[in-house]
Amino acid sequence: LRTTPASKIEGQELRPFVPKGKDASQWKAIVAEVEMALHDHPVNQQRRARNQPTIDSLWLWQPSFWQRLRGQR
Repeated sequence: LRTTPASKIEGQELRPFVPKGKDASQWKAIVAEVEMALHDHPVNQQRRARNQPTIDSLWLWQPSFWQRLRGQR
């Protein structure tokens, strides 16, 4: 799995930097689940009610996270 640290892409279009390689589709599925959970989170609901920006995604970039999640080392 090839990922890019957020510090390397700040201010750029994210699409070219999404994870690539083995397990990329599973990684993207996890991010999609996080996005759905954040969308409905009470904090974001309150922020929307106050016309404030919401937190709508996470940038997960360490492959070691994926290995730990899958029980590998």
